[in-house]
Amino acid sequence: MTIVTYPFCISCGNDLTLPNFNDDQFCDSCGFEYVFSNLPAFVPPTALDATGGSGGVTFTFAVNPEADSTDIATKIDSGAPVLQEGVTSPVVIVAAEGETVAAVVRSVLNGVPGPWSNSAEGVATA
Repeated sequence: MTIVTYPFCISCGNDLTLPNFNDDQFCDSCGFEYVFSNLPAFVPPTALDATGGSGGVTFTFAVNPEADSTDIATKIDSGAPVLQEGVTSPVVIVAAEGETVAAVVRSVLNGVPGPWSNSAEGVATA
């Protein structure tokens, strides 16, 4: 059996076998600079998980040890996204009963943010 892998943008998943790679080495789909994808510090934190609880949702994740810090962006139902910089796991987001809270996390190196992780969401309970 032969396994074939194709390169893709680590930020948006865009297939790089298509003509989406320009001379400046930016993804034509999302603008991510590919030079960052070769630096371990820019890999997003892993194992993002959301647990709904009384009055909020708790997000846990495994921090990338190569990064200087971690940011989290959260959104409650249809509200505006909120960015919190320099967070550590766990992060508790206060929400009313029945509200859904979604989040993504990213690593930061020398003040430069990497790509966002996959999202996780949870529902606050009473």
